[in-house]
Amino acid sequence: MTENQIEDDKVSREELQRIVLLIRKFRLPLHDEKQTQEAMLKAFEVSGLNVQREFRFLNGDKIDFLLDNGIGIEVKVKGQRMAMFRQLERYTTSEHISGIILATAVKMDLPAEINNKPAIVASLTHGWI
Repeated sequence: MTENQIEDDKVSREELQRIVLLIRKFRLPLHDEKQTQEAMLKAFEVSGLNVQREFRFLNGDKIDFLLDNGIGIEVKVKGQRMAMFRQLERYTTSEHISGIILATAVKMDLPAEINNKPAIVASLTHGWI
């Protein structure tokens, strides 16, 4: 894959932000990660998004959601920041991922790109404010 092809395959920050705004609209349960994921799936379906749940990469890793345009969404209600970042680094090495969203209740930031793919955080606590 050439650098131009990589650039063409990337989603825009605006596309990521649109999904982040959608996630922030919903009051998702924050006490259990699986329940959060189930509630998020229902929110996506109600909003008309076509998502694949628990997409498995060739190396065996699984991302919580993969949208048709290659945006991956990983849900974490708690955990260590560096461990979450390393997980996103692994996911963004896949050709299936065009951009990544970390939906989390943990306060953290991400660089604008991980492995040359746009990255952003969606606060799961925002819907409760």
